[in-house]
Amino acid sequence: MNPNEKIHHYMNHGIVQDIYHSRGAYALLKTVGKNKSKLAGTPHIDFFQHIQSILSDHLIIHITKLFEKPSGRYDIISIPSMLNFIRENQADLELVSFPFACQQLRTLGMVDIDAWSIDKAQLSGAIIQYFQNGMPSLESSPALQSLRVIRDKRIAHRENIDMADLKTATFEQAFELIEFAQNFAIVVSAAYTSTLHGNVNEFFFSAKTQKEVLHLWRRFSMPW
Repeated sequence: MNPNEKIHHYMNHGIVQDIYHSRGAYALLKTVGKNKSKLAGTPHIDFFQHIQSILSDHLIIHITKLFEKPSGRYDIISIPSMLNFIRENQADLELVSFPFACQQLRTLGMVDIDAWSIDKAQLSGAIIQYFQNGMPSLESSPALQSLRVIRDKRIAHRENIDMADLKTATFEQAFELIEFAQNFAIVVSAAYTSTLHGNVNEFFFSAKTQKEVLHLWRRFSMPW
């Protein structure tokens, strides 16, 4: 695979899948939570509490995968690893959509980006600069740190500790992490592949995924 094909592969077989899975788990968790009052006192309450536990683990796993730093032991697909790849292959990467990628960066706040004067190296540099500077990390994001600790100490393997002492993230904080990943997918795919994943802060699901999530949303939103 050439560098552009590799970015396309990494995006569609890693980043976008983790976004879809985390968005689906997030939406269903929120919907089940909203219907808790309808479930109270019914035979369904234990079942849906179990579903919530599974969805919570699912959400944590896919969000933390998105921000996993490469270790050097094996090749992983994450936002930090993709940024490293772009940085190391800037000279060989072809830009597919200059105007749209520049427009998305301007929407994100990089107002000095001009699609008609910027060159290939400058655009790649701007993408690296924006997402590297804003990258949530274990050091900068308490929410990501909390999710990573839960993943390592309870989901990946169960340590003999009091789980009640573990901090967690709010739904809003979890969605902010997902939204950063969505914007990354939108800009990078526009710049280096022929795939459009949406506009900044407006991620498009595929038609199939939209149909599946909408179906589940309606099922979980039904009156009990």
